[in-house]
Amino acid sequence: MTIVLPLPTYEEKGKTKLLSMNKYRNLHHFVSNKAKKEYESYIWHSAINGRKKMVSNKISVTYTIFFKDRIRRDLTNFGSIIDKFFLDTLVNHGIIKDDSINYVKEVHFKFGGISEHKCLIEVKDLGK
Repeated sequence: MTIVLPLPTYEEKGKTKLLSMNKYRNLHHFVSNKAKKEYESYIWHSAINGRKKMVSNKISVTYTIFFKDRIRRDLTNFGSIIDKFFLDTLVNHGIIKDDSINYVKEVHFKFGGISEHKCLIEVKDLGK
């Protein structure tokens, strides 16, 4: 399964900003919970819903993250949020049984280059 998603965002003082782990842990819980629910809904309705269950008991996930500018950023601060929201969506909708190390065997983060803010997610079925 390969999908492309926008990077998660949140609202602050009327502006939409990219959501990183640093921001997520410091946001008011109402704001962070709203951002998570909106992103999970987007993942389900735009990328996964209607697809047959394509993964088995063990998977590998690779996140290739693109930014639209050359601002210095910590890749894993953004990747960890996408990973958390994405895997939680897969679990919540029964695509995978659990997102523990028993089922998610590999997680990789890569910088894709300068483009629009987005993330290419590749899920590989590793079999049983």
